[in-house]
Amino acid sequence: MGKGGCKPEGRRASSTEVDVTKSSDGIEKEREAKINAQPKFYWANDEEPHRRRKQVILADHPEIKKYMSIDPSTKYKVAFWVSFQLFSLHLLQGAPWYTWLFCCYTLS
Repeated sequence: MGKGGCKPEGRRASSTEVDVTKSSDGIEKEREAKINAQPKFYWANDEEPHRRRKQVILADHPEIKKYMSIDPSTKYKVAFWVSFQLFSLHLLQGAPWYTWLFCCYTLS
């Protein structure tokens, strides 16, 4: 392809190139054929399987309910590791590639 995606003169269009001479009616027919060829989407009105499984597990083992809560220390852990990554980025400025590779493999 040349500049702007135009076909150079004297060159035949390949099968992967789009023929710009198609009419809009031909494009609409092609689009309808593609839509009809694809399998239709099936919408299931069943209950969500994960919810049902959670209910069964909780009925059998109610003691695990205490593990299903928000951990308040997560935000501090994330803040620490993000700041650690940014600090290590500052420390590794100008370091050779093998030092970067080692630190990325061991510290990330």
